[in-house]
Amino acid sequence: MAYEVDFVGSDKATKDYDAIAFRYWSQTQNRWIVCVFDGGTADVGDDLSNNLSNYYLIDGCDTIDYVFCSHPDLDHASDLKNVLQSFPVKNLVMNRPWDYIDDLYEKVQDGRITKESLERTLREKYKFIDDLEELAGKQRDCRILPAITGCPLESEMCIVSPSRDFYIQCLVDSDKTPKMDAAAKQNKFLASALNALRAAAEWVKSIWGVDAIREGEETSAENESSVVLRVKPASDNPFLLLGDVGCKGLTAAMDYADAIGIPLAQCDFIQIPHHGGRHNVSPSVLNRLVGKKVPQGTPPSKTAFVSVGKGSDHPRKCVSNAFINRGCAVYVAKSLPLHHSRGDVPDRGWSVATAESFSDKVESWDD
Repeated sequence: MAYEVDFVGSDKATKDYDAIAFRYWSQTQNRWIVCVFDGGTADVGDDLSNNLSNYYLIDGCDTIDYVFCSHPDLDHASDLKNVLQSFPVKNLVMNRPWDYIDDLYEKVQDGRITKESLERTLREKYKFIDDLEELAGKQRDCRILPAITGCPLESEMCIVSPSRDFYIQCLVDSDKTPKMDAAAKQNKFLASALNALRAAAEWVKSIWGVDAIREGEETSAENESSVVLRVKPASDNPFLLLGDVGCKGLTAAMDYADAIGIPLAQCDFIQIPHHGGRHNVSPSVLNRLVGKKVPQGTPPSKTAFVSVGKGSDHPRKCVSNAFINRGCAVYVAKSLPLHHSRGDVPDRGWSVATAESFSDKVESWDD
């Protein structure tokens, strides 16, 4: 029937962030279902709110049906507080680590830690989630739903990752849990970040059909815990929102989707995860998620959006090329918003965005 998705770009933002709104026409309810998927940082709060007021909460619709917090990072979760303070919300979909306190406590190795102290620590470490929980409690009719597979959403929406067990494992692997060797993990990811900074200074030649992304890259446990949401409006192909998920979470999502008969390769609109970072995708994952590489000059059959902040060096060219290689038209929401739609939606009079071109040079991996 119809749907539209907005990736909110802002001239004020200086760091990478994700702030996404979408709505689709529900045949069963004969109305628009309005949703927010991540809210970005406080810097872009007005931009997201204005987008919702101007294009989504119109024609008698004054309530957001679902707010999704994909994961607890600042650049995704912090300005959802503004959304909950500014608009009525029916459902807040997010994971709260303290909901799994019994499972986590079984794995605690420090005998000085009690369940109560563990919960206090988790609430301090996941402050944005704690704040959202409190704000949702102040809205009379706002439910908090767990953002895991099997969560009861509208029939058109399905969370395909994380599962309950996968999310708990991400918590166990997280540097934020008190039992883990946080210094070792931080050093590991710090080394990856330093390598990325060194690599950004050098460029290497890129050839169509040859991936410059690699197998075996890893991202943080928080990123892997990101909600992977598949939305299938009536009479339209499904679309896919990914947060900052990495290869482990994407593989889990694809396995689950295959098992319930909704392969994610059917999606013709895809969010590029983690602002186009190269540690979140691999050739084998993209072959399965997007499709095999196509001959150069083949018209795009899919669309991919990615959000970055003003002045960012993302998305990485090697990541954009990998999606373009597989038949995606890639668009970047940076200083301006991006709008994607299908079916009978109001004309906004916006200009047509320009897709990214295949780059003949990409970032060196500093090998």
